[in-house]
Amino acid sequence: MKQLALVSAFALALAAAACGKSSDLRPLKEETTGMVNHYAERVAALDQRRADLTRRGSAILQKDDARSVKSQLDEVSTQILPGLVRVVKEVPVQIDAVEKDGKLAEPQKVAALRALAIEAEERLADGWLLANGKLDAVEIWLTRAEGRPAAAQPAPLPPGGASPQPTPPAQPTPEPGAAGGAAGDAAGAAGGTYPMGAPQQGSAAANAAK
Repeated sequence: MKQLALVSAFALALAAAACGKSSDLRPLKEETTGMVNHYAERVAALDQRRADLTRRGSAILQKDDARSVKSQLDEVSTQILPGLVRVVKEVPVQIDAVEKDGKLAEPQKVAALRALAIEAEERLADGWLLANGKLDAVEIWLTRAEGRPAAAQPAPLPPGGASPQPTPPAQPTPEPGAAGGAAGDAAGAAGGTYPMGAPQQGSAAANAAK
């Protein structure tokens, strides 16, 4: 479908060139060159943005949950941007080749140059939009990831690498007089003293003797 559209564009350019003047070649060349230079600046800005996002997410993008986002950034870096740079570099060379082709008449040169301009602009526009959209997605993800609360970090290990031992719980302190009262009760039991009102064993034996 894309090739059919380009062929149609080329055919229209040929038809237009048949009725055109030879002076159309220079303004068309300047227009095409200006379009390519405009996209060259946009591609350079896009590459700078990619580099900034790569530095910004150098640590976050290494995590497991960032694989899909990192893949989009890698696609921009290794496929889309190199393709755009290639178009920007190739089109001026192709323009010069068309202009200097002695086998083509002026109307044919105009038609070839128009077809070249249409194809180049389509490739540059589509590639730029695709790369910019992916970088937008990466930037949004990074902004959200940077806003997450930091996870609690474990306490550092002591020298030697051994885990710190837990501190034993504090023992309760006895109340003043409690120990003395308990000791007095024990001493009283050993010495034969009894609480008031308790029967005395010695008195019962004496009464029996009487």
